[in-house]
Amino acid sequence: MVDVNGATTAVKIFSAWISIFESGPKVLRLHIPSLETNISMNHYEFIRDDIIQSLQIITSYFLSVTENNRFYVLHHGI
Repeated sequence: MVDVNGATTAVKIFSAWISIFESGPKVLRLHIPSLETNISMNHYEFIRDDIIQSLQIITSYFLSVTENNRFYVLHHGI
């Protein structure tokens, strides 16, 4: 559970990620080695603005916690 102290830190971290992604290309391409073999690669593409929008939504949840100390963000892992 993320309280106001953790939420304050989370806002800083997610805001920094937003700034980093805003500086990147419109399409983000990841090439990750396959777990089955080290030769083949898994390829993933993400739209930068979709990632930024998701990070902004998450940041807004943490901002709600910082603005009203009665709320929490419940985090169950990745």
